[in-house]
Order: sequence, then C-alpha cells, then structure tokens
Amino acid sequence: MPMGKWCHCASIPCRDSPMAPSSSSTPRLLVVDDHAVHRLCARVIFQYTWPGCVVEEANSLHWARAFLAERHYDLMLLDLQLPDGFGLELLQTPTRRERWISPRPRIPAVAMTSERTPDHLLACHRAGLDVLLDKPLQAEPLVHAVQPLLEFPPRLPSAAEAMMQASPEISHDVSSRRSAPSAHLCHHLPPRCG
Repeated sequence: MPMGKWCHCASIPCRDSPMAPSSSSTPRLLVVDDHAVHRLCARVIFQYTWPGCVVEEANSLHWARAFLAERHYDLMLLDLQLPDGFGLELLQTPTRRERWISPRPRIPAVAMTSERTPDHLLACHRAGLDVLLDKPLQAEPLVHAVQPLLEFPPRLPSAAEAMMQASPEISHDVSSRRSAPSAHLCHHLPPRCG
C-alpha cells in the first residue's frame, strides 16, 4: 500500500492543549473512522464530556497503527469497516517480538457499525471488544459505553445537551446539507436558529 494513499487526519487536542501524554485528570482518545462526520461527532462528544482531553483521529488502519506505535491511549473508538481493512485488526494480540520491542497495555475499545451481522458479532467477541455501538453515532449511548472504560470522571450534564449548546456551527453545517448521505449521522442536533 502506498504511504500517501490513506492520509491521516489532524490530531485535535481539546482546549488547544499541547500534544502531551494524558495527565492524571484527562484522557487521550483515538477515533478511527474513514467518515469525517463520525469523527467530528465523536470529537465533540468527547471534548465536552471530558474537558481537556486529547482526541486524535485516524481515517485508516495504517494511520491508526502509526499513532498506536507512538503514543499511549486511554481508549479507542473505531469503525469496523475501514478502507484498508477491518477495524478489529487493531485489537489483535501483538506477537512476542512486538511485545518485547514495544510492550504496551491493552487499550479499551468501543467499536461502531452500521451492519450488525452475526459474523461481525462473532468477530467482536473473539477480538475481545469491550462494546459495540450502532451507527448513527449518538451522544448518550457513546458516553454510557465509554464512561465505565475510562478512569476519568465525566463532566455533566449530558453530552447530547452539550453538543446542542456548545457547537451550533456543527448543527448548522449538518442541517444545511440534509441531502448529503452522511447528514443523518448527527440527526439529534437541531437546526441552527438565525
């Protein structure tokens, strides 16, 4: 696979914090999805629920592996279907040589899919996936799935409420493209007033 074929997405730290390892009070999260709207929705939910968190994004297995080789993450949110493979490949147990070269603890993972087939469920079980969510991504189920897997207390009120209050430009952007195939992904956001 050519290196330039799957470009990575920008790493986006919350609150313009520097790209540093997770502090004791904020998590570092990796969102792996080839659809920008899914990554945007997840980032907004995470940024509001865990203020100060670092959210990094990859749009392929290639870039997710590169990030995982360089950094520690407290949690991964990943899509099952990626352009260069199956998202669960990121959960595969490293070989003995890989563990010796770069030992790293298991990273809790939440996956999302629009196709919940028996084969997908079996693969998730075999891979040791923590949680499988359905698409379109919704704030409340995502926060409820992630919260027990992180050692960081969430900010309250709900992330869905925060998305509507803190990010009107997102709801306007999504509502202005209702005919786009991915516009339904953040369907819980109201149209922007004014």
